[in-house]
Amino acid sequence: MGIQINRKTIKAFILDELSGEMLSLVSNAILTDERLAKIFEEEKFKIDIKRYHDNEMTPTQRLEFESRQIKELKFSVEVNQNEEKNNSSDELPLRRKLDEAHSTYKSSQKQHSNAPRKYSINRRFKYWLAAATIVMLIISGEWINYNLQPSDSLENSLYTEYYKRLGPEDFYLFNNNSLDIAKQKYVDGEYSNAILLLRDIPSTINVEVEKNFFIGLSMMEIGRYNVALGYYNQALSSQSDFNLIPQTRWYLGLCYLKIGDRKKAIDTFQTIVDRNDYNYKQAKKILKKLRD
Repeated sequence: MGIQINRKTIKAFILDELSGEMLSLVSNAILTDERLAKIFEEEKFKIDIKRYHDNEMTPTQRLEFESRQIKELKFSVEVNQNEEKNNSSDELPLRRKLDEAHSTYKSSQKQHSNAPRKYSINRRFKYWLAAATIVMLIISGEWINYNLQPSDSLENSLYTEYYKRLGPEDFYLFNNNSLDIAKQKYVDGEYSNAILLLRDIPSTINVEVEKNFFIGLSMMEIGRYNVALGYYNQALSSQSDFNLIPQTRWYLGLCYLKIGDRKKAIDTFQTIVDRNDYNYKQAKKILKKLRD
């Protein structure tokens, strides 16, 4: 008999309340079933907007959440332009969210006009307001474009020459918990699935650095280099004795190459050379070419 996966199951998946086996089954189902994927996005957004508003996200998680809103806004603008050409009257998903926030706010003002101001906006509106604030910041031009593609430069050529995916022979893999299951997804080339699992693993001192490292690796594989940078830097700033810290610094340097930030790439590879860290001989070669 097949396992029934519903909204309650997906919410438990997001909150990491399932067994390791169930985590893998549900993540595969979400990635292959459009209906379940839609439910996941709905529940994930509710949880994320609450955590964002309540300031429960790490800086990297906030950046990633905000980046997703930027991407959605860009897509919405493109769709809106096409709809205007076709004289369509359909509303965009993002516009509906903002309209709902506005309507909720107006209703709240009417219902609580005589109440103390701090109670005039209900909790649901606060979550929509947080999303609307992100969008308005983007519109006002206060956000950096995190998805600029580098040109065919020396840095990009060096990245292509020296980048090699971390293999299973480079780290321990026991497959006995949700972190190991996520790492196995990375090994199998299921990067979106790995990110999906890694994001929802509760952050603890013991797993946070390793979790950030593997999210960074997976983000690189899907071309999200700027997002990967945030995870690598967070891992390095933790002062952890995580045994893959040298590898983290190496991939951080490669990310800087890929986005064309020569100065930070040089600083990172110089640190690797000074410490005789992972791939320090390759780092020397990269530095020589960057400084010639």
